[in-house]
Formats: sequence, structure tokens, C-alpha cells
Amino acid sequence: MRVAIFAENEKDLAELASAASIFAGREEMIEVSIAGEEKNISCCGRKVVYKLKGKQELNPEAISNVLRHVGEKYGISVFLLSTSKLCRAVASILSILTDTECITDAFDLSIEGKDVLASRGVFAGKATARLRCSIPCILTIKQGKYNPAEKVPCEVIYEDFTPPTKLNIVEVSEPQKASVDLKSARIIVSVGRGLKRKDDISMVEELAKALGAALGCSRPISSDLGWLPEEHHIGLTGVSVKPDLYIAIGISGQLQHLAGIKDSKIIAAINTDKSAPIFQACDYGVVGDMYKVVPELVKLLKSS
Repeated sequence: MRVAIFAENEKDLAELASAASIFAGREEMIEVSIAGEEKNISCCGRKVVYKLKGKQELNPEAISNVLRHVGEKYGISVFLLSTSKLCRAVASILSILTDTECITDAFDLSIEGKDVLASRGVFAGKATARLRCSIPCILTIKQGKYNPAEKVPCEVIYEDFTPPTKLNIVEVSEPQKASVDLKSARIIVSVGRGLKRKDDISMVEELAKALGAALGCSRPISSDLGWLPEEHHIGLTGVSVKPDLYIAIGISGQLQHLAGIKDSKIIAAINTDKSAPIFQACDYGVVGDMYKVVPELVKLLKSS
């Protein structure tokens, strides 16, 4: 069967290519690119490149119609997409356009007859469901579940196709970028609503610096208060992380946040509320005022 993959960055594409090998060999894989000039390398056997006008490369409706065109032209049985916000929107629209079943955040893929079996986390990651859908199908693949495939020389095909769309993107406002990649960080210091003022973030940053750690936060700090960029947000609707050490400071530990840190090797917490849910999920906990505990930790780390 033929498989098409689409993602916004090379790392996700390489992981999708590994997942695609379950369904087809390289000669049956197509990497779809919405871009300009492309080099003759790919994670798959072929690369089909489309150049969309203006800002339409960020338009999920336009991209969905490109993928539908690819599916019809090349006889695609399975579409694999990453789990970015854009790709999730694309997958849902493409599912409607093609009347095809879709599973999101899938991993542990297998084939049984004419069906695909896939796992996905449910109940904020506390359990795993095993789902079945018929081929043809659309799957968004959970990041970090497949080893990236190596890039290889490939055939690059440039095609002209103007996708139909009622949505026209006229301006794009770039978000403030985080200085550290949380997904690859070995140590993360994360702060939550226990922080009283924006200026006090410097205290937590000092601890992160002393540990050589990345700085994260819970949803209220980024989305509600805007004290840190969205890229620092860890949780169900933010970034999922799996560091060697995760330190939660002033974070109560609601399910939405715990879903993003459940793969951490060691979780430590500092909170004034001894009944906070975070203490049920952590390996080490300190019941205390972060404004007293954090400076003492920094002092100890610097003295050692």
C-alpha cells in the first residue's frame, strides 16, 4: 500500500517515515512538502513539493486539499501526520473531505487484515486505549514514539496545484520563541500559579541556571497571565516532556499538567499545600514556601 507523510519539520518527518515503514517500503512512501526549493533528500522514497501563494502554507484548509489531491493522484491508502496544532487541524479537515477514519496521537501501530490498530493515551494520559480503524485512514503520530529514519537521496517531484480554499491568511504574527527545547532537556524547573509576581520568575530562573536546567511553566503562567511565552507551557495542551529530573514549583498538579510530565524519571515538588495533587505524583516533595525554599536551594547549589 502507498503511504504519504506530512509534517512541519524534519525531525517529525523522520519519525513519521519510521512509522510508515509498518505499512510500506520506501518505494511506496511519499513525503509531501509545502515549501519552496527542496534538496534531493528525503526520509522516504519520493518527495512531492508544492509551493502555495502568500501565507497559505499555514492554511489547514489549503493543505488538506493538497493532501486530498496527492491521495487521489498517487493512490494513497494511509496518511501519517505529526501532532502539531496545524497538522491536527489538517487531519480533521482531510478526514471530512475524504470521508476517511482518523485517529489522533497514535502510536504502537500494527496491521490486522484490512484494519489498522493504534494506541493512544486517554484520561489525560492515565490510561491507554487500543483503537481500530479501516484502511484507508488518517493518523496523527505522537512525537517521540518512533526513532527518526535516516535521510536518503530521493526523487523530487515539483507539482503545480492551486488548492481550493475559502480561508485567506493575510498576516501571521510570530510567537515569542523559547530559548530552550523542553522536549530534549534533561532537567526542567517549572513554575506555577504559586508565583506571586512576574518579576519573581528571575528567582526560579536562578535555580534553573544553577542546575543547568530548562525553564517550564504551568498553563496559567503562560496562557492566562502571559508571564512566559507559550513554548514554556508544559501539560496536556502544551509540551509533553520526559526529563531525568522535573522540579515543580508552586504547581498544584492538576491532571492537565500531570499528563505532560508523566514520563519524567524523577519528579520533585515544592508547594505550601500539603494536600496538593502534585504530592501524589512526585517522588520527592517539600511542603514549604517557594520564596524560602528556592533561594536556599540556590545557595546550596552555588556553595557546592
